[in-house]
Amino acid sequence: MTNAPPAIVFNIQYNPMPVPISPEAPKFKGKFISRFLETLEILGENAGKPLTDLPRYVLRYCAQRVRDVIGYDAVFRGCDWGATKAHMINLYGASEKKKIVNSERFRQWVDEARRISSLKHVEKYYRTFRSYSVPLKNANRILEHDVNFLFYKGIPEKLRRRVRKRLPPNKTTLRNLPTVEETLTILRDLFDPDDIETIVRQSRARFNNSTSSASDSDSESSTSSDSEDDDCSLGEKNLKRTHSSTSSSTASEAANAKIEILTRRVEELTEKLANYVALANVPKSVGSRLSTQTNIGLASHSKDKEVCSMCKFENGSHRLGDRYCSEVKKLLEDKIVHWKGGRLVTWKNTDIPLSQLNVENQLRNEWRASRASSFSKGRVQEAGL
Repeated sequence: MTNAPPAIVFNIQYNPMPVPISPEAPKFKGKFISRFLETLEILGENAGKPLTDLPRYVLRYCAQRVRDVIGYDAVFRGCDWGATKAHMINLYGASEKKKIVNSERFRQWVDEARRISSLKHVEKYYRTFRSYSVPLKNANRILEHDVNFLFYKGIPEKLRRRVRKRLPPNKTTLRNLPTVEETLTILRDLFDPDDIETIVRQSRARFNNSTSSASDSDSESSTSSDSEDDDCSLGEKNLKRTHSSTSSSTASEAANAKIEILTRRVEELTEKLANYVALANVPKSVGSRLSTQTNIGLASHSKDKEVCSMCKFENGSHRLGDRYCSEVKKLLEDKIVHWKGGRLVTWKNTDIPLSQLNVENQLRNEWRASRASSFSKGRVQEAGL
């Protein structure tokens, strides 16, 4: 009698479904529906749940605003997981669709200037180009022929000439363009560190840099004993000095011109400010002394009394200026007088007679007479007389 081998017992432990408020629980807020459904299936498998039990777990892991939309659907109270997935994707699947770049924007990007001077630049250009071209190609919005042409077109002109030299003769026409992969292979070969052309180009660049630096250091440190060299060097120095002096003199002349303009402007503003202060802020005690310097003065009526030339107010009634004299303000509003160069003049641009009294009435009478005369002349001209 042979002994039977002992039976092997597997103890499978399942993890329960996570609590909705726990950090391990998924949270669907209306985006990335495919990721949410896949996560829910994995959690159900780890918990030993059949797919028929998953529909009633969907609402538990949804945000409140999502539950407000789908909470009353009967599919979540059933056991058809396939129907539940189809229903969720139908509601929220559009949020996962990637936006495809417009083909016109893609062509504009191809025409933009760019720098490709290393293998790193080549790979960056290729990656960016794919991010535009692959979605458009999958959506049938661009032809394969156009993709090959645009990849070649986007290469800088100098580098594009080098690429063309390495193309096969039958790949240089618009009817038979090189593919993106063929052009990319040539670009990588051009910047291959082991390529002989790359080595020659780098050595030439290093030689030119060393030669230029050596010549600069020699010219700075060496002193020539030859008189002709001295004359040449002195001539070059004098030429540089002349050029620098000419440029500095031109700059100084321009600066002097600006200073002169600003000086004249300051003088004009100072004069206007002085006239304004004299008109508006003159003390009463010195009003008579400024009567000959300002338009709105005080005319001497007697030795003891002084009255305003505009309104006949006696001394001490108000200060000078249109801010304090109502008659001057009315004359300005009626355009009988106006300011010109910081001074008040009549509508005919003539000086105001300050030596007379009651100038306001005199100015109004003259203004009315002038308007009546001009009106009569206009009527005569209209009548053809």
